[in-house]
Amino acid sequence: MSSYVACCSTKCGPGPCSHAKCGDLALTQLVDVGTRPTPHAICNLVAAMDLDSRVAGCCGEIAVALPDDDPSTMLTNAVVGSQVFEYKISHCMDKPLESWLGFITVLPGAFSAYRYAALTGAGSTDPSVRPPLQKYFASLHDPHRSLQSDHNEQSLWDANMYLAEDRILCFEIVATKGKDYRLEYVKNAVAYTDVPLKLNLLLKQRRRWLNGSFFAMLHALANFPRIFITTTHSVWRKMLLAFELLYFVINVCITWFVLGSFYMVFKLVLANALPDTHAWLVVQYLLTFLYAFTTAVVFVLSIGNDPVWTRRAYRWCSISYALLFGTASLVQLVSLIATVRVHSAWPLRGVVVTVSVSTTQGGPMIVLVGALVLVGAYLFTASIHGQFVPVAATMMSYYVMLPTFANVRPPVSPLRAYHVDRGLPVTDIHGVQLV
Repeated sequence: MSSYVACCSTKCGPGPCSHAKCGDLALTQLVDVGTRPTPHAICNLVAAMDLDSRVAGCCGEIAVALPDDDPSTMLTNAVVGSQVFEYKISHCMDKPLESWLGFITVLPGAFSAYRYAALTGAGSTDPSVRPPLQKYFASLHDPHRSLQSDHNEQSLWDANMYLAEDRILCFEIVATKGKDYRLEYVKNAVAYTDVPLKLNLLLKQRRRWLNGSFFAMLHALANFPRIFITTTHSVWRKMLLAFELLYFVINVCITWFVLGSFYMVFKLVLANALPDTHAWLVVQYLLTFLYAFTTAVVFVLSIGNDPVWTRRAYRWCSISYALLFGTASLVQLVSLIATVRVHSAWPLRGVVVTVSVSTTQGGPMIVLVGALVLVGAYLFTASIHGQFVPVAATMMSYYVMLPTFANVRPPVSPLRAYHVDRGLPVTDIHGVQLV
């Protein structure tokens, strides 16, 4: 990651700003290596903070940089296509809502900007105020909590929490004592970033992201009362943040139970979609056994193996989950066709068509209706933000990879909580990516 500082003073003149020379730093901009901002993206971030002094940080849209700028990649590579979908939906639904509420859980280090005074706690005379930037570098500069220290006393909780140090920084800014800072999303500030092209690299990256975000979210929930007690946010803002707190609690619960939820949906569809004939019961048992076996393999792989070195096994598990849920979807479709009976009559005055739907299979029907509502919400939101085409084009890729995201990523993350790394690609001495 690289960064530079924008200066609000004319003391420095042309060239990079030097804090020692002017002492009047205004903003700091973070740009990851491999991230390419569009021509006016940085200016749009600066303009957003110029409009409101309470905006202590902001971020723009992180878009996927397709290999060789080939749009067909997101259609032919499910790993890339699913990430395009995730990035688009995140910036169409999550970021705007969090920005309106005032607290964005994470300003991506790949492309974001901060008000320098908010980072350093400048202007505060209270000795009990700990600058947010100190929290950001806690795992590096605190001798009792450093990963590089010879006397490493950092707990696994802190080690995983600081994998998402940008999330810790965002919370500490909003919860700064005696301030009413908030974070903002700037839609017209776009930057393109490189993403993993292979499943094993994606799992390694998301292991770090999931562990860091989960532990950082628990840290935020445990310290959320500070926002209501020590900050100077308005009553209205605190009400919005209270709503966001409820949203976070629900999100943590969903994340914790997502593995079991997917299995329940799978069993529900298979058990209720078609009549219980002997042949179909045998098929159900076989599919359920394959699901359980695949999940057991994932748990074994997650205990002490790096996704980079077990990529073939993870690829097999991903294909297995995709086939299982593809089969369940096909069964659901057949069930729907079988339960809808159309009768036609030809009276003297026109045609009367009567449609009767069986109500004995409400479980699968509820699953189907819920899925259709979710898809409709995705497409509607994407249309509002002018992102209908990429979202619609990559929805099938995301559908293929969704069972992998739900069943492979959760076990990989907590079971390897003891192994703290940055999830970076493996390269040789010349920097060439090996896997």
